[in-house]
Amino acid sequence: MTSADYLLDLNTAAQMALRHAVGRLSLDEILEKKPDINAEILSQTLAKAKSLGLDVTDLVVRDIILPAQLKRAFSGVIEAQKDAQRKLEVARGEQALLRTLSNASRLYAENPSLLQACVLHALETGQNSIVFGVDGGFQVKPKPPA
Repeated sequence: MTSADYLLDLNTAAQMALRHAVGRLSLDEILEKKPDINAEILSQTLAKAKSLGLDVTDLVVRDIILPAQLKRAFSGVIEAQKDAQRKLEVARGEQALLRTLSNASRLYAENPSLLQACVLHALETGQNSIVFGVDGGFQVKPKPPA
């Protein structure tokens, strides 16, 4: 086959192969399957290259450039995912704290002398405030940092 501009014809064939390869994929799939896309566009372009008398040995997608609007949308999705992960970690921490407090409360209820030992320890270290209630109960509160 003869061509007035073999480089333009080869470029057009590669562009068409690329469009065919990525046209049916989502953005996530394109980013994940880049090596597969490279192999597909190379195999589709080889026939056109041979008809032009050319030998193509390698054809790769180097960069994927997204329009600004799509970049903003994509970063918004990632930001939302990270925010959800952060909230999940906060909830896990709160759950662990509540579990610890519940276990301590159960221990104090089952062993009143343990609570007295805790109060004595708080008095000894001087790092806590002890609040005595009218009902005879008391609370140990950590002092805020200075």
